[in-house]
Amino acid sequence: MSINTTREESVDTIRKACGTLPNRVEEVKTDIFFGCKKLDIEIVDMPENIYKAIFSIATATWGNDQYENKWNLLGPFERYLVVLNALKGKTLPTALEAPKFTFIVRGVPRHCFDQMARTRIGAGFGSIGSRDNSKLDSSFILYSEYATLGRGILFSVVKYLERCKEIYADIIKEGKESYQIARSLLPLSYHHPFVFTQNLLSLLQQAKRRMCFGEEEFICGIHWVIRQLFIYNGNKLIADFMRPACDFAGKCLYSKTDGSELFGNLFKGCGRHKAGSSYAEFNKSCTNASRLRNQLEDHKQKDVSVIPEPDEYVNFTPDLKGYTKLGPGDKFLFRSK
Repeated sequence: MSINTTREESVDTIRKACGTLPNRVEEVKTDIFFGCKKLDIEIVDMPENIYKAIFSIATATWGNDQYENKWNLLGPFERYLVVLNALKGKTLPTALEAPKFTFIVRGVPRHCFDQMARTRIGAGFGSIGSRDNSKLDSSFILYSEYATLGRGILFSVVKYLERCKEIYADIIKEGKESYQIARSLLPLSYHHPFVFTQNLLSLLQQAKRRMCFGEEEFICGIHWVIRQLFIYNGNKLIADFMRPACDFAGKCLYSKTDGSELFGNLFKGCGRHKAGSSYAEFNKSCTNASRLRNQLEDHKQKDVSVIPEPDEYVNFTPDLKGYTKLGPGDKFLFRSK
């Protein structure tokens, strides 16, 4: 650092090194994406051994005064049996609170983050700031239905978004105001990446609802892709327990989970299972499962569909046949010391 460096330059250098320097872009750039085409999820951090922590808490009640580490006393198959019972809810739920995962989510709009951050138990969230950064280069993420609108309406939508950016730029450049002042004009569709951390129990419980197609496509897409990431890592056992509640139940739960017809049913069932109600404000599912499956093709691993059919789960059993169906990552973890 030069002796002639100003205080501002010095602070900026340090902030750049720490990754806390604001985005000060001045060039207006407006890319528009539809649905989950821009969606990208990265696992930032996860336990070295997901199953060892689950096993240790699930078996914590038993033992003599020496209280040995039981993981070292059992073989891979017996360890698998304990963890399988925990995942099936046959142990104290605290066992599934032990593993914690941290993800970066990119390619979703601000309104999706608002829904994600409603999770109160077992999760924490941090997201990109619209107060701290220039959003002149921010993309817009629109529902996939926008691409099916008439050309006239879609043209108006695009012009509206471009005009928002122009006014935003005017406020910053000509008005010399802060990003905080200008952000009040940003629509909820602006690109809003975020980081979240969540324990396994909370993640699986949230996924039961958010993988259902009665939720919006961005929420569905996030959780189906996370499930696929577990498969990619060889953790098929975890992935198999990450599925929508309707697939566990074998029937549509849309009217049930929204309370009743008095409090919900904005949409009808998706058709994955027999509809739970004939009443709906709009005669379609909130998320089109076929369209979402096509959008998530880039996340597909080999021949494993990102969104399997209800009869395509492994359904692990407490026997050697079930153990042989584990992914390579699962088997490695159960064999580890």
